[in-house]
Amino acid sequence: MKLAFIGISTRIPPWLDQLGQDYKKKISYWIDTNIQYFNSPSHDRDAAQKKIESESEILLDALSQDDFVILCDERGSSLSSEEFAKKLEKILAGGKKRIVLIIGGAYGVNDSVKKRADLKLCLSEFTMTHHLAMAVALEQTYRAMTILKGTSYHNG
Repeated sequence: MKLAFIGISTRIPPWLDQLGQDYKKKISYWIDTNIQYFNSPSHDRDAAQKKIESESEILLDALSQDDFVILCDERGSSLSSEEFAKKLEKILAGGKKRIVLIIGGAYGVNDSVKKRADLKLCLSEFTMTHHLAMAVALEQTYRAMTILKGTSYHNG
């Protein structure tokens, strides 16, 4: 079983790169973990729909048929950390080769990516940048793993 975080970004801020490496190391203690960013094709700022379509195509190309896909989406299910841990436990036991968490670009993803997702997960009712969403997804996945493994990180 592998775990992959994939996102769209033309420039990874240093703070996110460091945070990503820290959480990758922590999560990899239990499950082989990878973080990958794809460059957003260059479009005018006014070409939001073109951006959504081209970025979505890139994300779909990164997926395998046997992946369990979690799309972080503002219209997805809201879960507590404990509920996410239970959901993750079921996914891990489900026999898929890889779990992929997707963080779309600044304008989101198209319907094809939404349809491909096995789970749509709302990280917060707040609007946040895709960089911050990646940080939240990494931290909550680590928290879920510590809940499942019974370590002292989660104080809930």
